[in-house]
This record gives sequence, structure tokens and C-alpha cells, in this order.
Amino acid sequence: MPVRPVSPLAIGGIVMATGLAGMVIGHAWGKGLRWGELISDMASSVGAELVAVSVTVLLIDRLADRREMVRLRQQLVREASSTDHGLALRAVLELDVRGFLADGALVGAPIGAANLHGIVLEGQDLHGSDLAGANLHRANLSRSNLRGCNLNGCDLSEAVIEMADLRGAHLQDARIDHADMAHALLRDTDLSGAGLAHSDLTEADLRGARLRGADLTGSVLDGVHLDSSTTWDATTRWPEGFSPGPVVVDEV
Repeated sequence: MPVRPVSPLAIGGIVMATGLAGMVIGHAWGKGLRWGELISDMASSVGAELVAVSVTVLLIDRLADRREMVRLRQQLVREASSTDHGLALRAVLELDVRGFLADGALVGAPIGAANLHGIVLEGQDLHGSDLAGANLHRANLSRSNLRGCNLNGCDLSEAVIEMADLRGAHLQDARIDHADMAHALLRDTDLSGAGLAHSDLTEADLRGARLRGADLTGSVLDGVHLDSSTTWDATTRWPEGFSPGPVVVDEV
């Protein structure tokens, strides 16, 4: 006949009973069987043990909560990279509500090809993120930190990017037509082959930017900042009547 395993509850009961019996025997051996002192000693010992157990349980619970938050944050970042528009937007919204966005959940995150059409990420820190090929059509990225981001081939058409920090970002072959990029920081940004037609680049900082093959036809360049480090080639298309001035032309 097979032996049934002892349940954890039974083991706990046996251990507790053994411990209590040991306390009674130890007390009787050292002091005699005096019930008043025995109960007092047992109450003190049990009280101390309960405090220790409570602290341990609280610590374990806190660690479990922290692990769950880490797991949830990672899951939401993965969902934010989804090509499913509804899923991606819901994930970013929950990241924001839970305070994960403010804590930099998307900093350096690989969320390329994400469908974030119409997303509002105003003033968020996304520096170093991989958003290559992402759909950011009509997204609000004003005043956001996008330094060093990989935005190659992404769709930023009709997006609001005013006053955003895009220094050192990669926007090769990106679609950025009809976008609001006024006062954007685009220093050392690679805009090679990017479509910037009819975008507002009023007072944007394009010093050090690479504009080879970029299309800026119809764009507003009032007060735009260019210098000798800004480069373009013969295929770069400028707004009608705009003269880029005496800068070094990169024919490479």
C-alpha cells in the first residue's frame, strides 16, 4: 500500500507542537513547572518570533511586488512596440499612468516598427530609443528628448516636434512632411534622404546636420540656423527662393 505524503500543514503543526513541548520541558527542567512564569516566558518568546516572522513576510511581499512591477514594465514596453495600434497605445498609456514613462521606461527601448500613430509623448524622455520604421504619424513629440534616437525610415508626417531635442538622432529616409519642427534642436542629426516637404522649421537648429538628398521643398525655414558644418549635396531640394548661404557643400 503506497504511503501518502505528509502535507505541509501537518508538518507545520508537528514542528509547532514540538517547539511548544520543548519550551515546556526546558522551563520545567530549569525552573520547575511554574505555570505563571511558563506562560510569561512563552508569551515573550512567541511575541518576538511573531515580530520576526512579520518583518520577514513584509520583506518577501515587498520583493514580490517589486518583481511584479519589473515584469509588468517589461511587458508594457514590449507591447508598446506592437504593430497593433490599439495595443501599442494602451501600453504607452499604462506606462504613463503607472509612472514608468517618467522613470524612463522607453529610454533606449527597442520599439522599432511600433504603430504609435497619434501618440502623445509631449516632454517625455526617449533618448537613445530605437524607433526605426515606427509609425508616428500625427504624433505629439513636442519638447521631448529624442537625442541619439534611431528614427530611420519612420513616419513622422504631420507630427508635432516643436522644441524637441533631436541632437545626434538618425532620421535617414524618414517621412517628416507637413510636420511642425519649429525651434527643434537638430544639431548633428542625420536627415539624409528625409522628406521634409512643407514642414515648419522656423528657427530650427540645423548646425552639423546632414541633408544629402533631403527634400525641403515648400518648407518654412525662417531664422533656421545653418553653418559650415551643415552638409548637403546636389540632390538636396530647398524651398523656392531659399538660399542656404555660404556654407560648405558636401558633394560626397
